[in-house]
Amino acid sequence: MKRLSDLEWAQLALDYPYERPADSFAFCDGEVLPLHAVPWTPDDRVAVIAYGSNRAPSVLRRKYDGCKGMIVPTVRADLKGFDVVYAAFVSTLGPVPATLLPQAQAVVGVAVQFFLPEQLEQMHESEGLGVSYGFAPVDPGALAMDGVRVRQCFFTIVCMERSKTTEDPFRWRRRLAADGVSRR
Repeated sequence: MKRLSDLEWAQLALDYPYERPADSFAFCDGEVLPLHAVPWTPDDRVAVIAYGSNRAPSVLRRKYDGCKGMIVPTVRADLKGFDVVYAAFVSTLGPVPATLLPQAQAVVGVAVQFFLPEQLEQMHESEGLGVSYGFAPVDPGALAMDGVRVRQCFFTIVCMERSKTTEDPFRWRRRLAADGVSRR
């Protein structure tokens, strides 16, 4: 990843969560193409819900700079039972990141990105998996996607307790949502 100047870092914070296409797309070698313009199948990829800045092509360009032959299909979806909210900390880039909060009656617009294993590993490195973020499965039945079905899907979550556990990744949020006060 290219080294950024102080001004570029500040602009990243101010622009969060960055411009995102409203429709499904394929991120291919830094370009945004119609989803059907590139050959791909969900069978050999890991489906990951994107609800914050990772939906933005500019972020994918930054995280996968120099990767040739890169294709990341990104499918518009609705996620039931969750809402997208601000996390309770400032990220290393400067903005307050988005995170998911379980809400029984909510339906929120998200994207599902389909990563090859090596692409997912690179994404985990860029997100600080196990330090700032966790990775957990979600019921694929909670997703309504445009013409794509998956057997298994995952999401990243902001992990305030800085724990690698995925037993109950929303444990701290449930406590916070109950009365608005965190009780670690």
